[in-house]
Amino acid sequence: MSATSAKGSVIMTVNSRPVVSAVTLPKGNMSGSDVIVMPLAAGSEYTWRSKPQPMSGHAFRDVATITSTMTDYDWTSLDIEVVGGDTTDTIPMLTIEYVMNVEIVLSTGDTVGLNQLQRPPAPPHRAALAAADVIHATAPSFIQGGITKATSMLEGFASKAMDTIMSEGMALLAF
Repeated sequence: MSATSAKGSVIMTVNSRPVVSAVTLPKGNMSGSDVIVMPLAAGSEYTWRSKPQPMSGHAFRDVATITSTMTDYDWTSLDIEVVGGDTTDTIPMLTIEYVMNVEIVLSTGDTVGLNQLQRPPAPPHRAALAAADVIHATAPSFIQGGITKATSMLEGFASKAMDTIMSEGMALLAF
């Protein structure tokens, strides 16, 4: 919103069990694992990043298993509530930009399409997976600033995690 018309607050909460179907969420819901309340003001930017749920966050899921009544979630979701915002104007209050990494697996039964070009998967890189786990455990869900600031901050977490993993691994080789 513009500086002269901005009013109200935004409640953002991380939800590990989102409502997929069209169910109205209760107002003032602040029961998520991580919550921020910020004034609705011109130029405010926050970045939120989803985190994988334990065990299934990095497993591939058949698209047919995703339904409006599902209860097994792989990644955290974001709930946003505007409180006390301008309801009489058509000025947008929020602009949301999605940045996603989507991976797919081609059907193994496909003999004439792209599946025949697919190489066998590489073995998991244990150091990279360990570093990712450290980042997900230590980096916050909400980062004040836009995508550039969030990327820079997460690169710092990644670098530190890799340094820790590598130095611990190298220390083991010395014995």
